[in-house]
Amino acid sequence: ASLPTEVALSLLQSLGLPFFAIQATLFGFLLFSMSLGMYFLSLEFFGKDQKKMAALAALFYIINPYMMVQVWHRFVHSTFFLAAGLPLILLFWK
Repeated sequence: ASLPTEVALSLLQSLGLPFFAIQATLFGFLLFSMSLGMYFLSLEFFGKDQKKMAALAALFYIINPYMMVQVWHRFVHSTFFLAAGLPLILLFWK
């Protein structure tokens, strides 16, 4: 299950990026995909004309206390990807 992540990280390492840049790139991608997924999921639930509400929901999904304490502070890698993919999974399931 970790093979795609390892391949992507090894490609970044082969480009000569330092470890902190690889980690920052991965976390930036995860945060972007979290917010994008929640934005589209919120648009589906609130309606297409509620773009400000969807942006607020995406921002709250990233910075809510549960996400900060249980996902990012505990530093469990599998929950990073689950939290990033959960809105999109729910959107595709709906």
